Amino acid sequence: MFAEKCFSQASYAEALRQSFEGFRIVLAVELERVGKPHLYPEPDFKLETGQAVVVETARGTELGKVISTSIPFVGDTPNDAFKALRAATDDDLKQDYQNRLESAQAFAVARDAIVRLDLAMRLLEARLTLNQERIVFFFWAEGRVDFRALVKELVSLFRCRIELHQVGSRDRAKMMGGIGVCGRTCCCTLWLREFSSVSIRLAREQQLHVKPDKISGVCGRLMCCLRYEYETYRALRQEMPSQGTELDTPDGIVTVLDADPINRTLLVKRAAESEDDRDRVYRIPLGRAKIAEGKKCSSCSGPKDQEDEDENVCS
Repeated sequence: MFAEKCFSQASYAEALRQSFEGFRIVLAVELERVGKPHLYPEPDFKLETGQAVVVETARGTELGKVISTSIPFVGDTPNDAFKALRAATDDDLKQDYQNRLESAQAFAVARDAIVRLDLAMRLLEARLTLNQERIVFFFWAEGRVDFRALVKELVSLFRCRIELHQVGSRDRAKMMGGIGVCGRTCCCTLWLREFSSVSIRLAREQQLHVKPDKISGVCGRLMCCLRYEYETYRALRQEMPSQGTELDTPDGIVTVLDADPINRTLLVKRAAESEDDRDRVYRIPLGRAKIAEGKKCSSCSGPKDQEDEDENVCS
């Protein structure tokens, strides 16, 4: 949103071009629903965010949607060999609608052929380019599939170029959609445009149970939210004292046993004051405690001075 407001001003964009060598404004286009943005050189015609646009791709002419008209960029983009051709006309939109109908028919034909040829693959989608020069079939399979007989049959049926594209488990879930263990629609289907690497370490550092059925998505891989929620969790965790830190509270000196960054609470233990008494273990809000005077966190050198008191917590 900030970039949109700033770079919509031609004078500001021109100032940046003069300040940074190789700086330019590029166009971001979405070719698939919630897909990875494709960057194109700035066109010589006006476009608006959300507008349909006809672009060149390695597969041919395709219809996309403008995500942003003003992305600041330095260097070359993968699509520098291609360009945005024009804002979509009524004829383009009608052709796209017709292509969607024909793609559905092509999908049904290809699916029947896969069954007849007994191929171990699952067809996910068929997509016809705007100029109808090529049909792209997306499929999922556990391993490599010899689909040469399928391609030969499809070429004879449709009389155009045929491309079969195998996708992984995460892309399969993105294309098919589904409901995650949280009860909501999969993030990759709603808004997540690109996949990032996810490791089991991220789950452990967020204090989650590492049972596969608890941290795996419908794709069978580790949930994407483990990655994009991790930075928030880590930032909150840095505000919490470490295990073993002694804190001064209205109840007296307590020792940290555990921390809950999301709810911003601490599980603490207050030592028994007499032999007849017992240790007390309870939760307190983070704001009720501060590092005890003269004490230190178990993983840092402790308070430096009085004016830094609010920062004397560590992860």
